[in-house]
Amino acid sequence: EMAEDIKSAVEWLKDNMPDVKIYGDVTLENSDKDVTVIGNINGEIINIKGDLNADTLCNVGNATIHCEKLIVDTLRVSGNITINAKEVLASDFISDKSIINGNVKTTFFNSNKTEIKGEVNSTFINGTSDENFTVDLNKP
Repeated sequence: EMAEDIKSAVEWLKDNMPDVKIYGDVTLENSDKDVTVIGNINGEIINIKGDLNADTLCNVGNATIHCEKLIVDTLRVSGNITINAKEVLASDFISDKSIINGNVKTTFFNSNKTEIKGEVNSTFINGTSDENFTVDLNKP
């Protein structure tokens, strides 16, 4: 009886672990939970099976991010960034080349070459000529 109670408590804990919250700078690779970073995050390939929420995403080189929703105040990538997320919310978005599969809502968007599959809502779009900025409204 008691062993069963302990077993079911352990199962319950496994299913109800809190979402991951990180204070400080971090390099991320995988998470099965939502991740919130109070600080900077970087990583070459980041796979999150939920939402990724961070103050700053900064990466030297290329980055690929898979998540449900990416919420980031500042995104700075020196190389190419590929984002597969239903929704990308950012204040400041800066990268050399951006490939985004999902809807984007940002205040400042600065990318030399941009391909977006989804809707774009931005106050200021900088540095991108028409031939280098493609938006495909066929939602992912």
